[in-house]
Amino acid sequence: MKASDHAAGWIRRRVSPRLSSWLTSEKRIDASYRRYARRRDGLPELEFFFRVDDPRSLLMLQVLETLVTRHQVKIIPRVVQTLPSWAHPAPELAVNWNLADSAQLARHYGLHWSEGMRQPTAERARDLAVRLAGEEEFSAFAAKAAIACGQLWLGQEAGAELGETQPGALAANEARLERLKFYDSAAVYFEGEWYAGLDRLTHLDRRLGKCESSLLQARPPPVPRPVGGELEYFFSFRSPYSYLAMERVANMARDWGCNLRLSPVLPMVTRGMAVRAAKRRYIVLDAAREARAGEIEFGRICDPLGEVVERCLALTYAMREDPRPMDLPQVLARAVFARGQDLSRDRVLRRVLEDATMSWEQAVSALSDASWRDWVADNRERLNDAQLWGVPCLRYAKIVCWGQDRLWVIEDALAAAATN
Repeated sequence: MKASDHAAGWIRRRVSPRLSSWLTSEKRIDASYRRYARRRDGLPELEFFFRVDDPRSLLMLQVLETLVTRHQVKIIPRVVQTLPSWAHPAPELAVNWNLADSAQLARHYGLHWSEGMRQPTAERARDLAVRLAGEEEFSAFAAKAAIACGQLWLGQEAGAELGETQPGALAANEARLERLKFYDSAAVYFEGEWYAGLDRLTHLDRRLGKCESSLLQARPPPVPRPVGGELEYFFSFRSPYSYLAMERVANMARDWGCNLRLSPVLPMVTRGMAVRAAKRRYIVLDAAREARAGEIEFGRICDPLGEVVERCLALTYAMREDPRPMDLPQVLARAVFARGQDLSRDRVLRRVLEDATMSWEQAVSALSDASWRDWVADNRERLNDAQLWGVPCLRYAKIVCWGQDRLWVIEDALAAAATN
């Protein structure tokens, strides 16, 4: 490691715990909510960034119509089409994944989804986007977009009554997205906070006010029973979502009687996929929100990029055959993402390992062994073979889910296996 890289890592590890602790603190977030509420003039305004060739947008459109009936809010539709090139580091894979994932979400939450939907061409998508971009009233927009996008995705000619092309409105919406320092569609912005994807609308629903029922009505989870087989968990020691999923994955393997195989990979930036500051900020804030909902300790983060990641991988490799393989990664990830501990320092690491089953003598031996590098490279190939690029991912047989909020996909697969 270069001396400059070592110095930069030292500074980052010193600064990041204090910065992240402040950024994710409930005190700061609640103060921000109150500040925006005091400035509000009229109904709360939500900005919905919608892309016609993003299936996630179609699902959110259905649920946002329900949100309007639950709360006194105004929704401003903002059609966008061109996103930053860095938003999706693997765009072709993202297109296929979003379509398959959206179909699963629709079934899980009982939303409308037409079989036979196919990704439209960029030209047809843009033609429709510029015709929808000028619609400012949400109920009219929702009605037109639902019909026109449904036809677009089924390869049919648009039959909905649409307005004139509004390329200026489309460009203004994309400029607005950039000014708000965000990068993706299928997202709602409300008074300083982003809600990206269908699942996060439950957080928005709670922020807007108490309701007797849940915004999203999911199927009840299956009752676990031993089925055997292997659960393979792909994760990164720099991914906060990987940390949030660890306990649930370990419990799932135990409850369903599965062997747990850990397959950690290097962080995306180390694999040549840049993650911009805006995306990192959203991920940290969103992970903090998910952690609060799941009552998981989180928020004081010591950025592990570089030496700390490598140390964690070396230790995990040494304990990969342990009967409880997730115990050590959980201890290490908790130190990184919840307690802001710098594991590049031997004294700190030794103290952290007191909560694990690994002795300091074992750790010293593991840290001198570079065999983990081939193991991690093989894990990356296995992740690529699954047509995925990010983590966390969980695989059972031929079924793969991506994200700590998609573990129900694997639970459904386990339940199906139990009935066969």
